[in-house]
Amino acid sequence: MENREFWLEKRLRELDPDLHRRYTDTVVALHMTLGGYLRVFPEYTDHSEIHALSVIQTCNEILDENRKYDLNADEIYVLLMGCYLHDIGMGITSADYLEFIAGKGDGYAGLDETASIEEIQREVRSHHNEFSAAFIWKYAGIFDFPSEKHTFAVAQITKGHRKVDLFDEEEYPSSIELDNGNTICLPYLAALVRIADEIDVSANRNPDILFNLLTVTSDHQKMEFSKHDAIRKITTESDSFVLHIDCTDEKVYGEVMRLLGKVKATLDYSVSVIEKRTPYSVKQNKIIIQISGERKELTDE
Repeated sequence: MENREFWLEKRLRELDPDLHRRYTDTVVALHMTLGGYLRVFPEYTDHSEIHALSVIQTCNEILDENRKYDLNADEIYVLLMGCYLHDIGMGITSADYLEFIAGKGDGYAGLDETASIEEIQREVRSHHNEFSAAFIWKYAGIFDFPSEKHTFAVAQITKGHRKVDLFDEEEYPSSIELDNGNTICLPYLAALVRIADEIDVSANRNPDILFNLLTVTSDHQKMEFSKHDAIRKITTESDSFVLHIDCTDEKVYGEVMRLLGKVKATLDYSVSVIEKRTPYSVKQNKIIIQISGERKELTDE
């Protein structure tokens, strides 16, 4: 597979310099905002721009030679923005939190100033994809979106990176028609981001320069970091994602396998969405585990 480092960014600059400028302006403007999740999750696995850029790079790798030029400039712009902003709801302010949950009903705990940090973490973690979408709509002017349709598409991608039903044709229309004649295939882009986000589980998710396991106090988070650390790297091949595992601790290995079961379920679902709702496909539809030089495909068994 060819090196597709920054392919999406380069292609967008070629097709539409104005959309590329809008995207890069967002990257610069929200550099610090994405790191805001540390206020609520000081010991949590990375959800900063490092993770966002990893998600973008995985999308670069998924978009193989036969399919990548099918994306028009607006789709590339929406995909990049969706990747970059998908976790911005992890670091919202208390004021935004209270505004976003207003009138949401029983699905939200409706925490107030008396809530414990554990309750706040659980609530934000559970609904952060919805908070990301709400944040985008509230601050759409900052992002300089070309139109409300672009805002809708990016917000839906961030909301769709977990939990929500990508088969819902009203929430995720197969073709959004723009005034310039381009269309946006929303279920395809949302499914790509869901795959790329879910597959970012290797040790690179928590680089040593930013994270030190010795300073983590929560036993749960220690295990989370240990799981990621055991997955030394992930490589994208023509038909699969290969996870290179180095682990001698049976308990950690068991947790790694449970994590990979979730990754596979997300991949299977997202591939199904793409195949059934779009004219596209994802060739990387398998998870391969490589341990001590031996490879095996992860199955449902």
